[in-house]
Amino acid sequence: MRYNIGLDIGIASVGFAVMELDENDLPIKIIRNGSRIFDVAENPKDGASLALPRREARGARRRTRRSKHRKERIRDLMVTQNILTKEQLNALYNGQLVDIYELRAQALDRIVSNEELSRILLHLVQRRGFKSNRKTEKASKEDGLLLSAVNENKKVMSEKSYRTVGEMLCKDKRYAEYKRNKSENYLNTVSRDMVAEEVREIFSRQRELGNSFCAADFEENYLKILLSQRSFEEGPGKLSDGSQNPYAIARLNLPTYTVNETKNLKPIFVSRMPKRTVSGAAHKETIRGIGENNTTVSKVLLNKLKLDKDGEITGYFNPGDDRLLYEALKARLIQFDGNGEKAFAEPFHKPKSDGTPGPLVKKVKIEEKSTLNVAVHNKTGVADNDSMVRVDVFFVEGDGYYLVPIYVADTMKDELPNKAIVANKPYEEWKEMNDEDFMFSIYPNDLIFVKSKKSMNFVKVNEESKLPNIKELAESFVYYKGADINGGKISIINHDNSYKTRTGVKTLPLIEKYQVDVLGNISKVGFEPRQGFGNQRR
Repeated sequence: MRYNIGLDIGIASVGFAVMELDENDLPIKIIRNGSRIFDVAENPKDGASLALPRREARGARRRTRRSKHRKERIRDLMVTQNILTKEQLNALYNGQLVDIYELRAQALDRIVSNEELSRILLHLVQRRGFKSNRKTEKASKEDGLLLSAVNENKKVMSEKSYRTVGEMLCKDKRYAEYKRNKSENYLNTVSRDMVAEEVREIFSRQRELGNSFCAADFEENYLKILLSQRSFEEGPGKLSDGSQNPYAIARLNLPTYTVNETKNLKPIFVSRMPKRTVSGAAHKETIRGIGENNTTVSKVLLNKLKLDKDGEITGYFNPGDDRLLYEALKARLIQFDGNGEKAFAEPFHKPKSDGTPGPLVKKVKIEEKSTLNVAVHNKTGVADNDSMVRVDVFFVEGDGYYLVPIYVADTMKDELPNKAIVANKPYEEWKEMNDEDFMFSIYPNDLIFVKSKKSMNFVKVNEESKLPNIKELAESFVYYKGADINGGKISIINHDNSYKTRTGVKTLPLIEKYQVDVLGNISKVGFEPRQGFGNQRR
């Protein structure tokens, strides 16, 4: 049998297809296909890709190469249009030169020489203005700042009747100190369209003034190069609505498939790589004081404050110690409908007894319940657990399933914890598990089969998708993503991550663990001993 193998390799997935070929090496049938997904390699603290430095360097090289190539194309265009020869272009910047911004402004009112025209056009192709190269409408913070500067400069041009960007940069005092952006100052940012309009205006004025070299075809060819920009390609395996496309095979029109065979095609079951590495911090960075009744005390910024249902500041520590400050903070929150960000956007000063402003207040103490934490600083303080490595699943006859969360801090201990989550209860009231009731451990991206007492409502992940908003399932193969120790719930997704939900384990009469290999083959996991972390300790 003649066949071909196709691979689609991405940063977080590998898709494959094995195609049967005819005697002309044309595909006639799909023998096997599938997809293997794994977590993107990223910095656990900020989510940045571990490949970010390489990608930024590669992006810088690509921008430099493309910029150089645009200039080369413009130079070739000038030669073919008989503007200058190659030798003249090579000597273009010799001698005393007029400021380029003055030259751009002068080109609106007098005929410029071919040398001056060449300088203008080469300069504009280097300073061709901002245009986002993002494939989605979601702009970065920097994009927002750039667009804000663009709009401000459009306003300046309109109010002061500048004909072109070059005239504005040359004549307006706002740009006298420097013409290029510095650091995070985007004062001189203009859009690609504004630069294109300047090109059209210069060519038009030069033709009106009698410059025969500024022909319409030269202008058109120049603008094609100036405005050229590669767009990002759509990612593989996605429909226009962002959902997975398991039936793409049906559109291949392979002659060996009948209509009924096409209708009976099943979606690809996406295989995911479980995340079993022990990584991450043992505890969060914030160190808290130890309060009473399983609480911790820490200082928080004022903009994190909020009101509870009774109109009091949530968790405020000992308000009676400084009633005047507390009431002033509460009054400010009430004034802004409990929105701490808006209430304390401006500096807040502690009021004196006579009503005058006192010292500046940036943080206050908040008391919070703490279910699980790690003792630090010789047990004088605590910090919240950071990364949860896995959950150990126990089954108690007549009482159902229980989860014992295992954190990075637990991997450093000689014995694994045995206390299982009891929803909405402090750690001291969690249930102690017996070793003989242990079923299996589940890590993020482990495949499990769950059956619920009632239908589970799965919500679509991509809001822009045209899939139904809710999918009701009483049982399903799902991938485990994480656990909520407060509510005793697990977060799960369907195989292609188009739907997700959270469900309490006490509502599940059945949880089974499965393994799925890289080709998508599923098999049930039998007896599994409870494993410690002796070999994985850092």
